[in-house]
Amino acid sequence: MARDAELVGCGVTWWPTGGGPPSPASYDHSNGVQAMNQALLSFFNQHYAPGRVGLIGQDDLKGRLIRDAEAGITPDHKPSKWSHTFLLGERRADGRNDGRIYIFESDLRVSVDDWEVQNGVMESRLVKWCLDNVSHGCVLGMNLSTAETTKLLTQALSYGASFVDQMLS
Repeated sequence: MARDAELVGCGVTWWPTGGGPPSPASYDHSNGVQAMNQALLSFFNQHYAPGRVGLIGQDDLKGRLIRDAEAGITPDHKPSKWSHTFLLGERRADGRNDGRIYIFESDLRVSVDDWEVQNGVMESRLVKWCLDNVSHGCVLGMNLSTAETTKLLTQALSYGASFVDQMLS
């Protein structure tokens, strides 16, 4: 059954300073990892429910390229606010103190260290996208019943499992 999406929560400009790209101080230079955006993580935790759709807009090179490429399909022909979307999965008691929200997404991951490329449906933790290079966040709900939400997440999990099976065979 088709449903209209409902805007559950939307936030713009997550930068702690109120504007501009993250400062070099937001990176952990000891291992090259960007700092966690606690405001964005809190936003997603506040609006979390299984089966909702999350949108983010990144301001790194990859995110800007995606957002600029989407200009042809936006009503005003300006770059989109959104560079990535994902399905909010379940919360798991995994011993981490970060909301424990898992997501389903289609993503490209390239690791030069492991000589590995992953492309397709995968399950990840939400914190992967709660970094300081994300300037826009949004959550959409579709008013799904419990049964519909369960069916949606089961299907997402089966896509992820099928992808892993294909990679291993």
